This record gives sequence, C-alpha cells and structure tokens, in this order.
Amino acid sequence: MKVLLIGNGIDIQFGGNDYYNDEIIKRAINNVTSGKFRTVDYPAEIVKHLHQLFDFAKMVIIDPSSIANKVWTEEDKISMANFLLRCEDKNLNNVFDIGFEDYFLIQRIFYNYTYDPNVGNYIEREKNYNFLRRFFLDAIYNNGKINCISYPSSLKDFFNGFDQIYCLNYDLNIKKFGISNIYYLHGAFHILHEKYNNNSPMNKAMGIYTDSDKHEYLYSTALTTYCGKEKTDLLEQADKINNVLKYAMAMKKEAERTGTKLHKDLQRIFDAYTKCPGYEYPQNYCYNIFEKINGEITILGMSPFNDDHIIKVINDSINKIIYYYYPSKESQKEKEKMQAIFKDKDIEYKNVKDFWAKFK
Repeated sequence: MKVLLIGNGIDIQFGGNDYYNDEIIKRAINNVTSGKFRTVDYPAEIVKHLHQLFDFAKMVIIDPSSIANKVWTEEDKISMANFLLRCEDKNLNNVFDIGFEDYFLIQRIFYNYTYDPNVGNYIEREKNYNFLRRFFLDAIYNNGKINCISYPSSLKDFFNGFDQIYCLNYDLNIKKFGISNIYYLHGAFHILHEKYNNNSPMNKAMGIYTDSDKHEYLYSTALTTYCGKEKTDLLEQADKINNVLKYAMAMKKEAERTGTKLHKDLQRIFDAYTKCPGYEYPQNYCYNIFEKINGEITILGMSPFNDDHIIKVINDSINKIIYYYYPSKESQKEKEKMQAIFKDKDIEYKNVKDFWAKFK
C-alpha cells in the first residue's frame, strides 16, 4: 500500500503567505477589530484573552518553575517541554510569534495555574476553548478563500499514485481533482460536526440547537488542539459515545431498579435516547481507517513531530517513509529527529523545493 500524508505546506506553496501562522493570527485579530465576525461565534474579548495567554507564555518561558505543579498530566508535561524547547532561541515580541495550536496548550495550563478549588473554572475554560477555536478557524477559512487555492493540474498524476491520501488540511482543494480516496484525518470545513447538527435525532430530542447559519465551517469537524493525545481523544470520541449509548437502556433500568439517582446530564441523555433508539453517533473522523495503513508512507508539507497519534500508527504499521524536508541550516537536526522518532524505519529524504519546482 502507498499512502500520502499531506499538510499545510501545499496550501502555503500555492496559496501564498496567507496561510503562514503569523498571517492567520493577524487575520484573526483583524476580523475582530474590523467587525468581521459574529458575537455568537466568539466575542471581541477573545483578542484580550489571546494577549493574556501570550503574556502568560512569556512568563513561563522566562521561569518554567512557575508552573512546576500546574502541569497535571504526562502528555501536558511532554507538550510543554516541547514548546519550551521550540521557544528557546526565539524572540517573542508579538502574539503571532507563537503557533496558534500552541495557544490551546497555553490556555490549558493557564486555567490550571489560575484554578481556585473554591470557585472552579470549568465553564470559563470550556467556553474560551470554543471561542479560541472558532476565532482561529475563521481566520484559516479566510472568507472561503482557503477552498479556492489553485493547485497545478499536473499534481493530479502525483495524487493518483497513492492508494490512500490522508489530508491534515480542512479544505477541498485536493478533492477538486475528482480524487475519491482522500480522508480528512483532522476533519474538514465542509463536514458539520454532529455536536452542532440541528438535524441530529439526539440533538432534537435533547432540544439542542446551534445558530450556525452561513458559518457552518466554524462548527465543522476541523480539529484544532495542541497534542496527539488531545487529538486522539477527539478522534475516538464517537466510539466512546456509542459505547455509552449501547448500554444506555440497561443502565437506566438498573438505576430505576436500585433507586440510584443518575447525574442530571446522564439522565437527560438517556431520556433523549429513548426517543430515538438505535441512534449511533457518527464517525466524524477517519482515524479508525488510518490505523489500518501499511507498506509505504510519503509525508509532504508537514512535520509530524507533535502528532503522537500519527507517529504511533506509522511506527506500528509502516515499513518505509519518504519524507519531504525543507532545506535549511536546521535540516540535519530535522533528519536526526525523524530518525529518533521513527526508529528502525527505512527513511528516504527528498528536497521539497525540488519537488515543488516540478509543478511551476
């Protein structure tokens, strides 16, 4: 099997500077300052929150010991160590000097840091996570321009050389070639997330309605978070929900038999499920398909270093890796890191500038 794993590099190559991290964050801020946003999606205060997170990040970089007992999971410790390493030689002068996905890690640790057990902050934490997510997704979507990037027609032959294509971008640009074997590993703007689907039987039964009119892309399956573990939890969400629903009626009957009072949220779900028995939460992602890959994988337009779920599947299932790297003074370090992550793998390195030059 020949598999292609492709990332944001292709959109930068043919879409220009608009899809670099700094431009995405600048555009997100500009959307707010120019009034090009809906307050139902995220409030203007999200810009202030972003600066608050930036100041917190700088404090942590200067003194990592300040959060020593505020990083509560092994995954977060690894992610924070990785973040600090990447920022070691960087001059952080502006909010756009930090990767937008890193802000989700910073936000998580910030709420750990400011947590007061007497008050709690779950609601604020959850609310601002969703606001920050839509704030950045709005900028990436770029008024729909993300779906209008023109790829050279000659790329179709390259894409047709693979049995499966896994895209980490949220746009439709590869699909426009008429290619059917493409999977959106981290979701896509054109796929509405079941959580926000007003036609979902469960959402109707529970009285859940989302005002997503003409902004469905902000309520799509597009996945934005900072680490592989966090992404894996979201990618496997459907299986977990369906497992609960599978035993819903039995659990409800047992609670009634024993007189056990269920948590109000669980009771609400079970009551709704009785109105639509047989409902299954749809697979919003294709991770279950990705787990079955084998043979050879080509990695283009991305660095897989922070995606633990991708690293695990490749290490478990792939024999050969073709990795396109961007030539720079850091190239040797990048190759050493690849070799360290994908131990005992046959890795072939190819110059991505030479590759793109063939499609000018």
